[in-house]
Amino acid sequence: MKKLTSYNFKKLGGAIELFSIPLNDLLDDDCTQIIMSKNLFNAFDNSSKSKKHYDKTTSLALFRYIVFLYNDTIETTKKYGALTYLKKIIDSLDYITPPQIMELSLKSLNSILDQKPR
Repeated sequence: MKKLTSYNFKKLGGAIELFSIPLNDLLDDDCTQIIMSKNLFNAFDNSSKSKKHYDKTTSLALFRYIVFLYNDTIETTKKYGALTYLKKIIDSLDYITPPQIMELSLKSLNSILDQKPR
């Protein structure tokens, strides 16, 4: 059994909370909806921290927006699988800011996510 370390866990109010769960352990591309959860947000936030335009103050608002945008589309709309969508959003933070992302429709966002980063 692995030894618990402070690197893998954070203590909050006497409870231990796991913070190092990767996105692909919480979500996959077969999901048609993204469930808003603290663990999923933490995985999204941790994955975003190394990106150029990561902003701790807007991270939760960005997460809520992209989850709402993804879940609010009708099923006939072409969209990425849930895991791919979140990973592409995270990767886009190297070249677009969270406020710019939050101004886009899903169609516009998908066209940006289709582009290869320069």
